Amino acid sequence: MLWKFILIGLGMTCGDVLMKQWVISGASLKDSSVLIYFLALVVYGASLTTYAYQLLITNISIATITPILVNVIIISLLSFFYYKESISVYQGVGILLAFCAIALFSIK
Repeated sequence: MLWKFILIGLGMTCGDVLMKQWVISGASLKDSSVLIYFLALVVYGASLTTYAYQLLITNISIATITPILVNVIIISLLSFFYYKESISVYQGVGILLAFCAIALFSIK
């Protein structure tokens, strides 16, 4: 079941990346970048709809924290490697702790 929450987190991450690309392209709703914006909304919407359905069948604490942790981990690494944004030591420790949290959530 954990894989479903990881997929939800990946969907949230894709939406975040699309929004970042839209902002970089000028954040306008008047040119072709509007397609990136609407695609981001669709991806966010699909992720949140899937998330809402998962709330019906699982523990809310796991359903809430796992996608957020996946999102934070991937966005942090992507921002460091792709966007060349810095990560502080505290943020690095936080990423490591997020990995540990997901590992602990996967134990039954």
